[in-house]
Amino acid sequence: MDFDVFVPDGSTRISLAVVRSLGRKGYRVACGDDRLFSMSTHSKYCTKPFRYPSPSNSIKKYHDWLIDFLKKHNVKVYLPILDITTKHAVKNQEEIMKYTNMYVPDYDSYISLFQKNRVSKIAKKIGLNIPNSIEITDQKDLNKVKELNFPVIIKAIESAGGKGNRICNDYGEVLGNYNYLKEMYGECIVSEYFPPGGDSIGVSCLIDENKDPVNVFCHKRLRQYPPEGGQSVLCKSYEHKEAKEAAIKLLKHVNYKGIALVEFKINPEDGKLYLIEVNTRFWGSINLPISLGMDFPHNVYKLALGKKVKKNVNYDLGVMCRWYAGEFLYLLRAPNLFSHIKELFRINRPNLHYMDIDKRDIMPSVFRFLSLVYALNPKIFNQFVLPKPQLKVNLNNSYKFSLSNFYKKFYLKYSK
Repeated sequence: MDFDVFVPDGSTRISLAVVRSLGRKGYRVACGDDRLFSMSTHSKYCTKPFRYPSPSNSIKKYHDWLIDFLKKHNVKVYLPILDITTKHAVKNQEEIMKYTNMYVPDYDSYISLFQKNRVSKIAKKIGLNIPNSIEITDQKDLNKVKELNFPVIIKAIESAGGKGNRICNDYGEVLGNYNYLKEMYGECIVSEYFPPGGDSIGVSCLIDENKDPVNVFCHKRLRQYPPEGGQSVLCKSYEHKEAKEAAIKLLKHVNYKGIALVEFKINPEDGKLYLIEVNTRFWGSINLPISLGMDFPHNVYKLALGKKVKKNVNYDLGVMCRWYAGEFLYLLRAPNLFSHIKELFRINRPNLHYMDIDKRDIMPSVFRFLSLVYALNPKIFNQFVLPKPQLKVNLNNSYKFSLSNFYKKFYLKYSK
């Protein structure tokens, strides 16, 4: 069977948005994942589901499976989603594009934005504000961390999401977290941590072959998990001219093409806009611009086939998008627990879209629930519930109650 597009990483809400976007337009969408319970593969817009070897366990096995799959099914376009499949696609694009079409940047421009140490140097060179940072390569670099103002945040150089970040209040915490993160994710960078209060802004861009922006979309995070910095749980369409100009300036400087989400933070202490990082792939809140008529997945699909895409940078402001499953994660760390429980039941609101649930396509939500059964094991629970930082800075009056700690104590006490 032939397919118009293959979308991997089907267990994510990002893939679900892409599958729905293209499936609603009548494309034959194949979707795959390495897990049994996968949201996107059970969408009614998925023509046929596939299960493949985990790229996290063996990228070679995934590569071999992908090439064989593309040979058998005459796939027109391959749209990688997460960092691991995107990096693999960029690195191996010459071979992959013998059997399908893709729209990805060249490796040099990709890696210059994908790695946090490189993008920081580039941003500083072109005049963008960045937090004071130190790349850790040896003991001398670790000693320099003492010169930063605490608290600081330590991050894996190559993106690992919120799991690759730790907030540290002193040098001792930096040492402990560095050893853990280096073992799990590789080299790290330490940056000053901005206190709560400033807006977190994302600028989503699609750049064409001429290095001109086709789509530019801006959103502001209203709620995120973890609360001190992470994925959008609730966000809204927004306008921030300075952030848009800075994002385009950065992408053009490295001759980038393709999609990217450039993330900024306003430091409440000086009111200035700072570059935080760049996601060189599709992002979690992708359904917000899709809902407003700026269909990034469809435009990437068309560009991969060499078709022209009409420039569109206009959209309605103040429209919100919610990750409903993420609201339950946020519940574990909500500053005001009981107030947020009430918020969970405010489902139908004007100008509100969802990143995951859709009454016209309910099965992905059912399988998302089934996949959470695995979380009943405390070992697995710890993998997706991030550790609560013992922050000395005030995060909305601090946390008075932790459902995650309560759950683990209760489970361990009564499950023996």
